[in-house]
Amino acid sequence: MRVLFVEDEPNDYLMCINAVSAEAVRRGGEMDYVRTLDDAMRRLETNPYDVILLDLNIPLGEDYQGTYKDCEMNGKYVIDYLRDHGVTDTRVVCLTNYALRARGELGAFPNLMILPKACTRDVVIRAVFP
Repeated sequence: MRVLFVEDEPNDYLMCINAVSAEAVRRGGEMDYVRTLDDAMRRLETNPYDVILLDLNIPLGEDYQGTYKDCEMNGKYVIDYLRDHGVTDTRVVCLTNYALRARGELGAFPNLMILPKACTRDVVIRAVFP
């Protein structure tokens, strides 16, 4: 199982990042970790992932050269990319402080779960590894 964890505040979520990484390895998989939309998009272009654990409020990246406009919900571009490329079997677990707003802005995606950022590490682990 390959997991991509997209989070720009690693110190706030270090225990969660470490727990997801350890569980992925325990299950014979691996986890990649990135901090910007630019880095996430590069990974998606070159690697298939089973699960994306996604902070919706991530920065574009310092040297961002893409066409996306910066907004509070930059993570939605990851979901748009998956949708546009027909990748519907990847599970996306969004971590956000904007759960109600996210439900409206993200639109339908087959394997989407939205969790509040205040949830516990155990809830995240169960969402990533059901």
